[in-house]
Amino acid sequence: RQVAACARQGSNPAPMEESGDALAKKRRLAISPRPVCFSCRLVAAPMVGASNLAFRLLCRRHGADTCYTEMLFSERLLSDEAYRRRKLQTCVDDRPLIVQLQGNDPATVAAAAALVERTCPCDAIDLNLGCPLPQAEAQVFGAYLLDREHWPTLGRIVERILESTSLPVTAKIRLLESSEETLALCRVLAAAGCSLIAIHGRERPAAELHRGQRQAVAADLDAIRDVAQAMGATPLLLSNGNTQAPRDVLLNLQQTGAHGVMAAEGLLRDPRLFEEEAAVLGRGEGGRGDVMRGEGGSEE
Repeated sequence: RQVAACARQGSNPAPMEESGDALAKKRRLAISPRPVCFSCRLVAAPMVGASNLAFRLLCRRHGADTCYTEMLFSERLLSDEAYRRRKLQTCVDDRPLIVQLQGNDPATVAAAAALVERTCPCDAIDLNLGCPLPQAEAQVFGAYLLDREHWPTLGRIVERILESTSLPVTAKIRLLESSEETLALCRVLAAAGCSLIAIHGRERPAAELHRGQRQAVAADLDAIRDVAQAMGATPLLLSNGNTQAPRDVLLNLQQTGAHGVMAAEGLLRDPRLFEEEAAVLGRGEGGRGDVMRGEGGSEE
């Protein structure tokens, strides 16, 4: 009766105060890792200036089963509607879709994630912990959050996103100085509620190096394998690196034992990179129509 009366008056009933036990249970449920209910065996990486809708559809047409958006700035998503509309363009064929956010303030990133969930059909929210660019160093986001002093903040960001949305939370990281250190970070993220972690098989480079210099060092797939073996089945792990030709896709999966492989530069060179492996898996994505490929490609 109270609800009906309030509805007639155009207001909501005063919420009942929750007990401490109820709030604690609600928080535990909020930070539990949510299942990833979509295929992520062959994944198109987030790339600034490249991972737009047209490029994602092109990759899906040739076998990618999941795609990331490019890295999006959390504060700008909240304050700039034109930016939000431009960067969150999608369509019915653009699923599964993971939206990648940057930021170092838990409340801001969580608010951006909640806005994304309300305005963009997507399947997960990703936290960028891989960007090595000078802007990331200056503003302390991306790969510059990988230092141990920032790990508590990372945990709070993941938890706040889970509390603010109904979506799984994922993270894209880089290798740290040792497999043990990378494993420790993965465990921190998993404990906070990450359902999937993509590992870029290179350490954070010096910010002043240009992209060609950063990519000159081969990815350390053995280090990713060590982490994958130690972590076990959860969270899901994606291996990112050394995937430049179709034959590299299966080799990467075999060498690392990861759940899936993520490609970036290789897809820019040839969006058909995943086609052979997708055919083997019986999941080719033909027939989506012609699209134009985007330009750019700074991997994040």
